[in-house]
Amino acid sequence: CITADRDAPTELEPRILQRAGIAEARVQEEAFPFQKLDETGGPALVLGWLAQRQQFGVVTADLKLRKLAMHASADGSILPGSARRNGHASQQETDWALAQLVSPHSYDEEPMVHYLHSVAAHNHARPLQNGTLLTGWCSWYHYYNGISEYNLRENFTKLAAMRTRVPTNVAVVDDGYMRAWGDWSDLKPGKFECGMHSIADDIASNGMRPGLWLAPFAADKHSKLTSSSQHPEYVIRNDFGAPANSGNCGKFFY
Repeated sequence: CITADRDAPTELEPRILQRAGIAEARVQEEAFPFQKLDETGGPALVLGWLAQRQQFGVVTADLKLRKLAMHASADGSILPGSARRNGHASQQETDWALAQLVSPHSYDEEPMVHYLHSVAAHNHARPLQNGTLLTGWCSWYHYYNGISEYNLRENFTKLAAMRTRVPTNVAVVDDGYMRAWGDWSDLKPGKFECGMHSIADDIASNGMRPGLWLAPFAADKHSKLTSSSQHPEYVIRNDFGAPANSGNCGKFFY
């Protein structure tokens, strides 16, 4: 969801901040004009894909929000005009995409509420049947893959202490605990010496439900899982016989 409630950063701002000793990545994060999303902002543009059944849908934007694009990754496949499948000319289709303009100062409770409802209806999502709504913390959005049992435990303790102000009942360990995608039980040495059982116990002892991220249908090229000594047959190949990209944007995964 992109909002125009503040001016885009100028060319000079990153250089000024860098001279003040702020790292470039931090500069880009703070300067990117997506920060203030609330009911008094706007106007806004909501862009999103309703599913990921055909390809991995991507939304891109430049730093100044002058160029926006939506595209579907087709694994670099080019279909010849004469190619035929089941007696019909080959063609590719993408998943449905949504683009919604929201006028200023007219947001619902959540600016993306109509998009979320559209995704739920398109995928026949079932309403929550029992139990409490999960409200929690995920390691990815601060640490990315730079996690360890030490910084995770520090956050679990802080989340427990903040529970009266920020109710949290789940904590998810995201990407970064394993050596490679596909080798999910092969933990990074020096980072998770106590094992994931210990991490899960620590989450539970702080009053939260343990969660673990993984991508079971994708693997790194250098993973043990897809090596010649284990399961090379797990690698799916495209119509041209080459290994197919699992659909992740930014990096090739089996």
